[in-house]
Amino acid sequence: MLAHHGKRWVYLGVPRTGSTTLHHSADLLGAEEVAPQHVMQVPEALRSYRVYASVMGPYRRAVSLWYLFQRDHAKQAAWTLDLDEASAHDFPRFTRKVMVPERPHLNVYQWTVDRWLALAGEGLEIVPIHTERLTQELIAADILPKGVVLPRRARTRVGDWRAVYDDESAERVRAWGAPDFARFGYDEDLASYPAPESDATPKGESPRWRRLLRRMRG
Repeated sequence: MLAHHGKRWVYLGVPRTGSTTLHHSADLLGAEEVAPQHVMQVPEALRSYRVYASVMGPYRRAVSLWYLFQRDHAKQAAWTLDLDEASAHDFPRFTRKVMVPERPHLNVYQWTVDRWLALAGEGLEIVPIHTERLTQELIAADILPKGVVLPRRARTRVGDWRAVYDDESAERVRAWGAPDFARFGYDEDLASYPAPESDATPKGESPRWRRLLRRMRG
């Protein structure tokens, strides 16, 4: 959690929404880290501040959660060992086996942005900063000074993230992300999303992402 006491704003870092970039840029923003990155409970002394949170479209964020899960599974994280390897390396299977309420211990891979922000407490108006328009919206909110370029940290360097979807996984993510679609104005039609401009070329893809796609496709 970041705060700027002069401008009286608070930033909440929802996982897998670009929050690491913001936290590593606290000095550039003139902000102070007042709590660990993913703490959502706004202290009483700061509840009069304007509260912002980064958000990401459910389709893209679900792929980012899968990417995180397969990385953790590869490290043999204790909380993933009860799942077979296919759940880590196949996105449709991930949506069936991991993004389900029957596995509450895997909430870091399951929770929508709306669910994370519920932890902030009642009575707070939280202004979304859309990751897809991060720089523009940060400048408009007077969080990022004009001319300052944010470093990119913890970026999931994927290519066309739409490539991992089939009809069934799209339907499951559409149902899972319903609160975020409604709250943050994202389109539920997967076909409406263009290929990511900055990551669409092979140069922009990480080798791990390319290996993951090859493994998933057999």
